[in-house]
Amino acid sequence: MNWLMFIYTLFRIDSHTKRWAENNLKIGDKPIPAAGGNILLQRTRNKGIAGGKLSEHPDQVLALSTASASVIGLNLLLRIFRKGGFLYKIAYSMLAAGAAGNLHDRFERGSVTDFIRVKKAPGPASKVVFNAADIFIVLGSILLIPLRIFSKD
Repeated sequence: MNWLMFIYTLFRIDSHTKRWAENNLKIGDKPIPAAGGNILLQRTRNKGIAGGKLSEHPDQVLALSTASASVIGLNLLLRIFRKGGFLYKIAYSMLAAGAAGNLHDRFERGSVTDFIRVKKAPGPASKVVFNAADIFIVLGSILLIPLRIFSKD
């Protein structure tokens, strides 16, 4: 598999969906139901990290985001040219694409465009608004955690 093309494709999906949200959803408008009302489309700008934390410290958020993306990129580079480790490569590729998508927004716009909310999520999770990059990061993490715990690699 061409891992760089996979990462680029995920990055473009994130970018296109964020630009769609910016062109079609106004900040502050009522959420638009999708997927039978289970998903709400509601655009926000996140200057912080997950859940808007540290939004009052944009320089630290940018530094933390850049450092995290660098660590992910380094781990990907250490694995991408090795034989085997297919699941590791998928996990780190998803993490890299998600990190690159959100980092690009931070450098380009000073914040990240979020626009997806799960209406029936449990508890306070129903208030969290996210984007495709966040989905890639969560899926990559879900795949990576058991690999790191249980793998001898």
